[in-house]
Amino acid sequence: MNAEKLKSLLNLVPLSIEGGYFAETYRSTEMISPECLQGRYGGSRSVGTAIYYLLEPGTFSEIHRLASDEIFHFYLGDPVEMRLSP
Repeated sequence: MNAEKLKSLLNLVPLSIEGGYFAETYRSTEMISPECLQGRYGGSRSVGTAIYYLLEPGTFSEIHRLASDEIFHFYLGDPVEMRLSP
């Protein structure tokens, strides 16, 4: 299995702002209204989402700030080094 095969199999598309490739696999139909969220959110949010995400050798995920928690599952390939800043 190589990156091109995975992109095709999982319908991964470029994630232009962050880098890498992704496909959304789940989005909850239940929403959290803006008045129940902290100010860091610009509007209502899905209760939960899930994606596949792929980085190829020699590429990286652009440094970015998260408004919500993320959970990662490793399925295939080489380990990725994650750097977290407070």
